[in-house]
Amino acid sequence: MQQEVAHYLRHVLRKRPGDLLHVSDGVVAVYRVVIEGFTKEEVRCRIKEQSPLPDPPSPRIQLLTSLPKGNRMDWLVQKSTEVGVAEIKPVSMKRSVREITSKKLDHWMRRWAKIAGAAAGQSGRAEVPVLHAPRPFSEVLSSLKDVSLKFFADPEEGRTFYDRFTRMPLPRRIAIVVGPEGGMTNEEKELLQQNGFASLTLGHTILRVETAGILAVALARYEWQRREPSRGKLSL
Repeated sequence: MQQEVAHYLRHVLRKRPGDLLHVSDGVVAVYRVVIEGFTKEEVRCRIKEQSPLPDPPSPRIQLLTSLPKGNRMDWLVQKSTEVGVAEIKPVSMKRSVREITSKKLDHWMRRWAKIAGAAAGQSGRAEVPVLHAPRPFSEVLSSLKDVSLKFFADPEEGRTFYDRFTRMPLPRRIAIVVGPEGGMTNEEKELLQQNGFASLTLGHTILRVETAGILAVALARYEWQRREPSRGKLSL
């Protein structure tokens, strides 16, 4: 295990040799392991049981988000993972304030994957969200034809998640678009509507990109589980 994980288990959770853990590779399986010992940089464990990764919870939420400034994407990845996002797809829009060069892309993708993995473990998720490389907005929209319920956040809209969900059959997959802090252009909104997206409000205040993304995922999961309480739980 990575040094940070070893430190967390030993000094924060106070785990000791002989303690049992449930760990996941985030892709294929969940393992029940026993801690055999610690070194400065790792935890040595022995696998006692292995089981398939649980079926992911419904709904499967894809978050399409304009990249926020600085390191605030770190916070978006961490917290949206905790509240149950399935995929994060950064998109480049007309008023986006941040672009990632190809030279820096590998660095940021590794960083976000590490954050998502740690957040999934902290929140008890067996599945780690899928992180996509940033792509132009129009390209990502064309890949969502099989998603049955699609929304985009619009401060000028009056209808809420509650309004939208009470009028639509419950979906298995949801896509949500959050634009830059300067807002989407009228052309981008028209393109969304042409691709089957409905607008909704996230409240009466102007939110930062990362706050809007996290809130949108949380509200979608809440409204879905409000109607289907027995099927909307995260896999633990």
